[in-house]
Amino acid sequence: TEIYTLSLHDALPISVIARSPLAIDSIKVDPRSGTIAFVTNSVTHRLENPADTEIYSVSQSGGAVTQLTHNQGLENNLRWSPDGARLYFTVQGAAGSVEGPYRDVQGRIYSMAANGGTPQRLGADFDGNWQDYTVLPDNTLLATGTKGTSTQVYRVKGEHAEKLAGVPGTYGGLDAAQHGNALLLTHSGIREPMEVYIASAPHLDPAQPLTHFNAHYLDYAQSDWRPYTWKAEDGTTVEGVLIYPPGKRDAKHLPLLTLIHG
Repeated sequence: TEIYTLSLHDALPISVIARSPLAIDSIKVDPRSGTIAFVTNSVTHRLENPADTEIYSVSQSGGAVTQLTHNQGLENNLRWSPDGARLYFTVQGAAGSVEGPYRDVQGRIYSMAANGGTPQRLGADFDGNWQDYTVLPDNTLLATGTKGTSTQVYRVKGEHAEKLAGVPGTYGGLDAAQHGNALLLTHSGIREPMEVYIASAPHLDPAQPLTHFNAHYLDYAQSDWRPYTWKAEDGTTVEGVLIYPPGKRDAKHLPLLTLIHG
């Protein structure tokens, strides 16, 4: 796979910046220096070898390609810090481990120096699953973390994570403006269809809706629900949601359908 440069304003010829024997899955350019960071993958896009998925960098003018990571995790969701000094990335749940041999762990967030080095795990005190994240212009890291059936937004600093005041449900799709404090995100709940909102970071409340694509969902009869927990065979507490037919909350002897996942 190759990375090219071209001009949108004149007829300069296309030139090759970097080549890789692997597939190049994503590219992120540092707005300050123009340095290009990219993530590779197997050319078949099948998990053949964790070492096929690593982070590399190259100058905007081309030249030597530098491999920045060497681990057994499947890096993705690459971002530059606003000052260009660091790179952030995630390893999703069940996508290997940066810290040692390949194993399934919860989703994790990392940062490392722009020129490589040992990645630093962020938000390690959080015992849930990290998912989306974004970096504010002042280098504040916001991320969505899932615990049980709730996905909320957290401010992450070093190993620690502080949950921001929000509303119950599922947040996602975090994206901060390069300048100012605008924050885009999605939110949904069992009785609230997913829409896009804008908030003033680092605060979520009040967030203003930008879309109403799914408003028709509210035309249908809404179900009652409640969280439900039980113990697995190994003693782990598992959380789910018990959803009743409309108007049947706490009714007895109802048929039961289960949707189970690992």
